[in-house]
Amino acid sequence: MAAPHIHQNSAELIQLIWEQQITTVHFVPSMLQVSLEEPNFSDCTSLRRILCSGEALPIDLAKHCLSHLNVSLHNLYGPTEAAIDVSYFAVKHPKDLQNSASVPIGKPISNIQLYILDAYLRPVPVGISGELYITGIGLARGYLNRPDLTAERFVPNPFVDVSQPNSSDFSRLYKTGDCACYLPDGNIQFLGRNDEQIKLRGLRIELGEIAAILTQHPAIQQAVVTLTPTPHPHLTAFLVSPTLTPTSDLIAFLQPHLPDFMIPSAFVWLEALPLTPNGKLDRAGLEHYRRMQSEQSPDRYVPPRNPTEATVAAVWAEVLRLEQISVEDSFFELGGNSLLATRINSRLRQAFQLDIPLRSLLEKPTIAALAERIEVMQKTLQQLETPVPKGRKEIEL
Repeated sequence: MAAPHIHQNSAELIQLIWEQQITTVHFVPSMLQVSLEEPNFSDCTSLRRILCSGEALPIDLAKHCLSHLNVSLHNLYGPTEAAIDVSYFAVKHPKDLQNSASVPIGKPISNIQLYILDAYLRPVPVGISGELYITGIGLARGYLNRPDLTAERFVPNPFVDVSQPNSSDFSRLYKTGDCACYLPDGNIQFLGRNDEQIKLRGLRIELGEIAAILTQHPAIQQAVVTLTPTPHPHLTAFLVSPTLTPTSDLIAFLQPHLPDFMIPSAFVWLEALPLTPNGKLDRAGLEHYRRMQSEQSPDRYVPPRNPTEATVAAVWAEVLRLEQISVEDSFFELGGNSLLATRINSRLRQAFQLDIPLRSLLEKPTIAALAERIEVMQKTLQQLETPVPKGRKEIEL
């Protein structure tokens, strides 16, 4: 129902739901979070069910959604190799999650079987972590032109009953790389990845692939990429190099090789990678260096110089969960992404009563530049000779 550009604008998406009386919507959790922050989302009383997939559904987000909307919330799970969704968990009231640490991924859909196995392909007991395996009619045949990877990830199913009809659909297991456990009621709890593959905003990312491309840069000797979960999830690259390379140059180097969602938002320069006493990478040490670099020195901080900059800075600080932001700091170097940009844009619309184009932030990603754009829009409104209609006013600059 929604045109592609509307998916990036929560206000327009909610307007469409309200106008067309939509009953069912499918969100990635991060977009559900953005939509719930829109003041008129609760007016979408036609909604009956919300489906979430693509990334882990935070339990606080699920409770918040169910307390504001009269809907059933379905948490879906599944990889591309199994035609995406293979399990679901439905919940209708926040109290149904009061004793849960996270939202379960539930039980398998029809024609799919799930197994949680140990390293020897033996089923694990209830409450014990193991790796999640998938079999059934939705399973892919393998990876195109990658017989080695296909053999590694698609293994014979030792539990199939060959006497049953359609047993060939269950002859192989897909090794997901996801850790999970059974709950006492038979539902499955997702516990995270067992390798360096992650999901960020619903998109699968191999961290090692990004690091490998970074080391192809002539100035980079070593590189490690991690997911920084707070205050908002983003990719951070830790680099060892004898010289400092401008962030813009690194991004330009990565763009021909990687999609935008795999380009790190932050870069940390190190003299050497921190190691543990046994010679392995010290990831806790990486986090220490990241925090050190993120702390702004007094000479870098430029405070707001007028009321417009002060308002924009307050919105940025709230959405990015930072105590202090210089008006010259780049939105993307602070860990910003398109979803956070949508959230900021929504709050700025309310603050200034203007329909500020989302591209204003994407093209001019500093508080100073964005505030200047807003002031130009305000002056243009004042100079209009024709009466301005009531409600929101849209100006394209």
